[in-house]
Amino acid sequence: MNAFTSVRSKLLLVLGVSLTAVTVVNVGMSAYLAGRQGDADARTRLAQQLLELQDELQRARQVLGEVARHTASDEKNLSDLATVYSEEQALNLRYDPAREQALRFQKTASVGRLRIVVETARLTSLAVYVDGALSHYVAADEAGLAVREAAGPAVVRLASGRGDRPWLDGRPVPIGQPSAAPVATRLPDAARATAQFVFPAAGEMELRVVVPIQAVTRASFNARVAEHLSIASHAPAAEAAAGDGSATQTIGAFVFSQRFGAAYLERFAERSGVLPAVLSLDGTRRLELIAMQLPASSGENPGDGGVRLQQVDLPAGSYYQATRQWRQEPDSPLILGAALSTAVTVAGVRRTVGLGLGVAILALALGLWLGSAFITRMVTPIKALTAAAASLGIAAVPDRPTSGRDVVLHDSLGRYLEAPVDAQAVDEVGTLTRAFNGMAARLHGLIENLQGSNEALEAANARLRRAEADVHALNVGLEQQVRDRTTELEIANKELESFSYSVSHDLRAPLRGLDGFSRALLEDYGAVLDQTGRDYLGRIRRASQQMGQLIDDLIDLARVTRVEIVRVDVDLSQLALAVVEELRASEPSRLFEFTVTPDLRATCDPRLLQIVLRNLLHNAAKFTGTRAVARIAFGETTRDGERAFFVRDNGVGFDATYAHKLFGAFQRLHAAAEFPGTGIGLATVHRIILRHGGRVAAEAHPEEGATFFFMLPGSGDGTRPS
Repeated sequence: MNAFTSVRSKLLLVLGVSLTAVTVVNVGMSAYLAGRQGDADARTRLAQQLLELQDELQRARQVLGEVARHTASDEKNLSDLATVYSEEQALNLRYDPAREQALRFQKTASVGRLRIVVETARLTSLAVYVDGALSHYVAADEAGLAVREAAGPAVVRLASGRGDRPWLDGRPVPIGQPSAAPVATRLPDAARATAQFVFPAAGEMELRVVVPIQAVTRASFNARVAEHLSIASHAPAAEAAAGDGSATQTIGAFVFSQRFGAAYLERFAERSGVLPAVLSLDGTRRLELIAMQLPASSGENPGDGGVRLQQVDLPAGSYYQATRQWRQEPDSPLILGAALSTAVTVAGVRRTVGLGLGVAILALALGLWLGSAFITRMVTPIKALTAAAASLGIAAVPDRPTSGRDVVLHDSLGRYLEAPVDAQAVDEVGTLTRAFNGMAARLHGLIENLQGSNEALEAANARLRRAEADVHALNVGLEQQVRDRTTELEIANKELESFSYSVSHDLRAPLRGLDGFSRALLEDYGAVLDQTGRDYLGRIRRASQQMGQLIDDLIDLARVTRVEIVRVDVDLSQLALAVVEELRASEPSRLFEFTVTPDLRATCDPRLLQIVLRNLLHNAAKFTGTRAVARIAFGETTRDGERAFFVRDNGVGFDATYAHKLFGAFQRLHAAAEFPGTGIGLATVHRIILRHGGRVAAEAHPEEGATFFFMLPGSGDGTRPS
């Protein structure tokens, strides 16, 4: 046989040609990519990072928008705004120094509440406007009030905006001076809530959320009062058709601000490897790390959101720059930009191409060597068996079923075994021949056994098909049951939501009317009534207020049951300190000794855990009301081998025999006359901790104080000292 006509030579020739062709194609593609891959990689990477930058800024808008809506819809903040509006209207008619001083204290109390929002949400500032004019504000480093002075309107700063009882420091600053306040003194009219990025100064960008508040105003004692406050969703009519002089109008607004500077861009650059930028549509206002050049206008629609790429030569080097238009609001688009050094991109492509070329050459050499060895080993025994295999006369019968092909193979093997190949050689060929003969004999026997097994398998298959039909029928029934249960659960949830809406709106309004008219009756006709009549009206007010508080607590209990839990790493000590500040501000005449262990962290939902700590600490403050000095502590310890957080007080305590009743709704161990309350707070605590997968416990003795524990999963094994 000619050396070039053997199977081994042909296989080696095909392998060599194939590997060489693959190597040549790889080298050619590498050379092509070296010239073209830079732009493609830059466009892809910059486009991805522009989308990431847009998503990050959009998330910031959503988060601050949620904070703004929650703060602006808070009943206490709306009550503060209504009071300030009414007092401002009265002072506009007739200036009264005593009334002005009372208004300042009302604004100071509102500043104390808003400061918690600024610190918790890490805002730059939070300002309140009444009738378009600045009323009061809280910034990161200060707070201030708009006041009336003999010389005219002025802004008075509070002492660093901090402290339990902030006071005025120094002389008023005229409101017209630029240094009067870190926020605008006037606010344009707004018909709805907006959230957009603006550029207040060179090199700075600010996320500003404006939430206008609308109310029904009416005349009362030569002044106007505001009622039914809510977030404005459209421009209300200036005058209503009612004959009592009431009108629906925008009375004020909350403005939330969060600054973004070069430090924000640097952090983004560290994460992404590109240099980001944010510019106004005309490019005159910008926040950037390097000079961004806007591309010349092209045939593309400026609002299509497409990415435009260009290569720019700057003194610092050559860069790929990409821009993308983002419409944060319909009338306030921004330009998002990102830059990437061309040197970095080209160097990366060249390294990739060089590595691919080296790997291709190495693979070619290794493939030829391994292919030659493998082909030689494979072809040698095949030659010896070719004749033996041909003597079997086994041919494929594609038009026959499997059982027919088995019969043909069985007959062919029987004829071969009658006169098998003689295996006289003692080398590999002889071994292979004997193995082949043995295989043929075993295969002949296996086919005989297989033919018998096929019949049993057919019967088993029939039984399996019947079982599958039964399982399918069962699955259909179970799926229908699941659908029925799901429908029932959805109906129950809708009924619960309808009940919550009825409680929140239909029951609160009569109670507020009952309380308000009782208060008006006491104020306007108190002198006409005797002591018994005034006492009856006082009881009516207290009962309506207690019923309103009970409704609020029930709604809160239902809300924490349905709200989605978002688990993050939370500093519980900071949450506790915020509640402590609330207690000190709400009861300044009491003596408190608070002890809060620092840096207590856990993985939980911060909103729900703030409710837990507020209920526990307020309970501790309530039940220490009979003590000269209330001692309240928040810390951690170990219970049953796991980490436990606790709130301990030196209050009146309770009989530990009844501790299991504390965490049920409406369960009380003390008379309501001694310690007022609705009996919902600890039930809310229990529900929140259970939703986190944890548990609660309580220890106490009468007149010796009480300790409430709560354990959260994933908070450690409690080895940290308490």
